[in-house]
Amino acid sequence: MAVILSLAPTSEIAAFGGGARTCANAFATDNYPTSYAWVMGYFSGVNTASVSKVGQTADGDVTIGEVQLLCQREPGLRLIEAAERAYTAMRESDR
Repeated sequence: MAVILSLAPTSEIAAFGGGARTCANAFATDNYPTSYAWVMGYFSGVNTASVSKVGQTADGDVTIGEVQLLCQREPGLRLIEAAERAYTAMRESDR
């Protein structure tokens, strides 16, 4: 059985909590724990919805590192947008 998940562009999705933060401040010292937890929840939620295992071969620090790299390149992104891009990249490279 194949499951196809079609997500709306993240710019059109209401994000709550840490996901609504911009990358410019998502990983500031005071925000890091919340952003870390939010990204882990995002990956878990999308994996659940799509019956996938993206990130299973990487630990949380690797996953967060992928998101942080995107945030460094584009600090104006919301955390949800950076997480979605990192998720897509990791899915496409079977990580």
